[in-house]
Amino acid sequence: MRSTPMAIWAANLQDEDFKRACKSDVELTHPNQTSNDVVYIYNLAIKTLIEFSDNPNKANIAYHRCVIEINKCKPQDNPYGTQDL
Repeated sequence: MRSTPMAIWAANLQDEDFKRACKSDVELTHPNQTSNDVVYIYNLAIKTLIEFSDNPNKANIAYHRCVIEINKCKPQDNPYGTQDL
């Protein structure tokens, strides 16, 4: 995905700054909220894998962190409904 460099570049940002950076990048070509949410979640997974690169459980941590963020999406923005753990 073309947003992977953004995720790597912004991996050290605080969460809110990271989300804003992702949104700014996505809005150049995809101005709808669903696109913003999807790319942010994708980039968050990469950010989490980088942050926890030494942790053998990093994939599970990334999954749970992304599910939490998915559930923050408005229901009309999330075609899959809530994803309970």
